[in-house]
Amino acid sequence: MSSAAEDERITRSLLNRSPKTNDEWIIHALNIHGFPFERKCQEIVSKTGNITLVSTNYPVKFPHIGGKESSADIWAELGPRSKRLTLIIECKKHNPELARWIFFPKGYGQTQAAPSLPYLSTEQRSNSYQGYYWFPQITAMNLLGPKMQLVNDAREVRESYLSFKGDDKKKTKTSSDTIQDAAHQVSLATQSIVEEEAQKIASNIPGYNVPVSQHFMPIIVTTARISICNFEPENVNLTNGELPFENVKLEEQPYLLYEYPLPRSLQFNPKNVDFIDKNYWYRHEQMIRMHIVVIQSDSFPEFLDILSSKADMFP
Repeated sequence: MSSAAEDERITRSLLNRSPKTNDEWIIHALNIHGFPFERKCQEIVSKTGNITLVSTNYPVKFPHIGGKESSADIWAELGPRSKRLTLIIECKKHNPELARWIFFPKGYGQTQAAPSLPYLSTEQRSNSYQGYYWFPQITAMNLLGPKMQLVNDAREVRESYLSFKGDDKKKTKTSSDTIQDAAHQVSLATQSIVEEEAQKIASNIPGYNVPVSQHFMPIIVTTARISICNFEPENVNLTNGELPFENVKLEEQPYLLYEYPLPRSLQFNPKNVDFIDKNYWYRHEQMIRMHIVVIQSDSFPEFLDILSSKADMFP
């Protein structure tokens, strides 16, 4: 983005946050809270072909007994009822002071489990069981090819430092609270709905259309700009722990894949999971992390259109 275009974007953003009357201050407060943005995301989902808006503000709790309660902003589904993709969407307005989310590629020396989505299946895979059975599983995915980059850490920073007029001590303020809150919310909602869908099958609800397979995609849609901070660890100065400016590249992204370490309270008990293979550690890594698609809001319609055009991409 050119500097002129960047200045125009920032100026327009500041103008939108300059209420003058009492009613404008009320609207400003509502905008910050994010309710209008949430409604806009619901509208976009409802108008996308092949995607069904199942519910909004859907009550969730995980685990269902004794767990934490919350709600899912948007629950939508894609594909036929027999094999479907369930979208669990969290709509997140950025912190007014910290309007850019910087993500870091997955680091060195870490276990490299393949990016994956929660997955439920009713396919019979063992003669020792009678009929169909349904267990929480994990399936590897490769979504949207090389355009989807894998990251596992993030910070929120200011959109513009050159125009900041406050105390210099506060100029370099960063945070991760908004990102972590959004990731926790959508993970809680996803785990709850996975468990709920499994219980529907176990309960043999009359008239319920049993799917052969069902994938779950947790999504965060944010008004923050999202970028990846690319650098080589070898360029970090070991004395002061800092990177020279010339050895870092900030690349803006329309969307990316965030590997969120699930809190223990949001992890399925391994004994309740059907491990497809004997590679326990590989499966364990997938069980303790949630891969969340993070989308910059301007790219949300494009992302849904791509998903809609690939309704048969999940077996």
